[in-house]
Amino acid sequence: MLNMKPKSKNYTVGSWITLDNIAVAEVMSKSGFDWLCIDLEHTTIDYKELQNLIAIISYNDLEVFVRVGKNDELIIKRVLDAGANGIVVPLVKNAEEAKKAIKYSLYPPIGERGVNSLSRAQGYGFDFKKYLEKVNKKTKVIVQIEHIDAINELENILKVFKPDVVQFPLNIFFQSFDETYLKKLKKLNVDYVFIPKTNEVYKVKRTKKLIINTKKNILCGKFRKGHFEGVIDIIERFLNLINPNYMFLGEKDFQQLFLIKKYIKNKFKAKIIPCKTIRDKNFVALSSRNFLLSKKNLLVASKIAKKLKSIKNKIKKNNFQSELLKNKKYLIKNYKIKIEYLELRNEKDLSIYKKGKKFRMFIAYYINKVRLIDNF
Repeated sequence: MLNMKPKSKNYTVGSWITLDNIAVAEVMSKSGFDWLCIDLEHTTIDYKELQNLIAIISYNDLEVFVRVGKNDELIIKRVLDAGANGIVVPLVKNAEEAKKAIKYSLYPPIGERGVNSLSRAQGYGFDFKKYLEKVNKKTKVIVQIEHIDAINELENILKVFKPDVVQFPLNIFFQSFDETYLKKLKKLNVDYVFIPKTNEVYKVKRTKKLIINTKKNILCGKFRKGHFEGVIDIIERFLNLINPNYMFLGEKDFQQLFLIKKYIKNKFKAKIIPCKTIRDKNFVALSSRNFLLSKKNLLVASKIAKKLKSIKNKIKKNNFQSELLKNKKYLIKNYKIKIEYLELRNEKDLSIYKKGKKFRMFIAYYINKVRLIDNF
C-alpha cells in the first residue's frame, strides 16, 4: 500500500503499537514488519512516551506512523517533529478535511507546517538542511474513511494531492451507514427495520456442512471459493430468525439468486421475488463498488455495459461462440480491463448455453483493481 515496498515483494506488512512500553516497541521492531503505527487516538500514550517509541522503532530501520487523535495542526506538527514518517488522520469526511491534513503535514509551498530546526526529526539541528530537502516528498499522509459522508465524497478526497493511503475501518463505517439509511427509511415510511447483533445471528452453531447446488462452482464461484457458502449460511440464519413470507433479491448477482432459490426450496415458506437490476442514467448497474470508481472509470463501466447489451443482441442473430470470443478481445483491448469470465448460460438452470433456449450473458471484470459483475 505504501510507497516503501521492499524489492522482494509488492506489498508491505505492519502492525499497531497501543502500549507505551519501550520493550514492546523494540520487540515489535525486530519481528519482521515493514512499518509500525503508534496509536494516539485510542490509547493513553502521551507525547514524551511517543518520542521514545518513535526513536526505538526508527533505530531498527522501520518506517513509523502515528494515528493522531484528530485533524489538528498543533498535534500533527508535534508528531512529525518527534520523527514520525507520516500520520494517520481519523474520520476525514470531505476534501477540505483531507486538504487540511496535508496542509498541516507539509512545509511551504505545498503546505503550511511551521519550521523548527531543533526537534528530533531534524536531528536537533545537525540534519536540518538534509531533512528540509526531502521531507515534503517522504512524509506520508493517510486518511481514514469512517463515515458515509466520506464515501459520498470519496472521489473528491482522492483528488486532494493523491493521499498515500485511504483506509476504510469497516466496523465504524457500517455504523455510520446504518444511521444514515435509517433516516432515509424513516422518510419512506418503513415501519420496521431489523438490525440484529452478531451474537443473535450466530447464536446457533452450525453442526452440518452446507450442501449447495453444484452450480456454485461456475462463474463467480469458480473464482471466489467459499463465497456462496458464506452467503447462504447468513441467509439461512436470517430466515430462521425472521421467518418471512417473501424475500426480495436482486438479479444483478443472478448466480447468487439462483443458488439461494435452490437451497431454500422446500426448507422455508418464504417466496423469493426476483428484482430487476437497477441502473443509473449511464446504464451502469448500481453497486456499492461504484463508489470506488473515478468519474473516468465510471464512464468506462458505462461504455462496457452498453457494449455488452449490444453484444447480446448480436449473439441472438449470429454464431454466438465466435461472436462472444471476438467481443471479449474487443473489450480487453479497447477498455484495458481484465475479464475474469464472459459466458453464456441458460437462464433456467445455468447450464452452458445452447442455441434456441432463453439465456443470459454473464461477466466479471476488473477496472484497475475494482471488480464488477453484471448480466444481460
